[in-house]
Amino acid sequence: MLKRHAKYCYVWIGLLVITFGFIYLGQSFHSRGLIFAETATAAAKVVKYQPENHATVYYEYVAKGSSYKGAGSAVGYAVGDEIAIRYSNEKPWLSEISENLSTPRELLIFCLFGSFFMSSAATLMLFVNDLISRKLTKSPSK
Repeated sequence: MLKRHAKYCYVWIGLLVITFGFIYLGQSFHSRGLIFAETATAAAKVVKYQPENHATVYYEYVAKGSSYKGAGSAVGYAVGDEIAIRYSNEKPWLSEISENLSTPRELLIFCLFGSFFMSSAATLMLFVNDLISRKLTKSPSK
């Protein structure tokens, strides 16, 4: 009995590692590498706001004497508003809206909880499926 259920432990651990990796990579890609980079802050001017398009805010800012454009998701802004952003010191064209900041600690917590939930749900579904299929395939006693 224990050996039969041990495979679910291996499945759960495998899914935990895989989902953690995918969530971490996805969030790191989303923040465009700014999460661990040296950054500076600036005030940006909202030039376009599309609430129907995932609340997309298009903004312009000046960094190191040059003008750049960026976009991000934020709620409650109108064209002409000032918005706080941060940008990479090495690559000032990479920026994100400051209210969307994620610290490494927040990212780790999000990844752990997300991967724990997803791997647990998937393993539970496999376990229930196995139980149901075993009951359906049992021959009736005579």
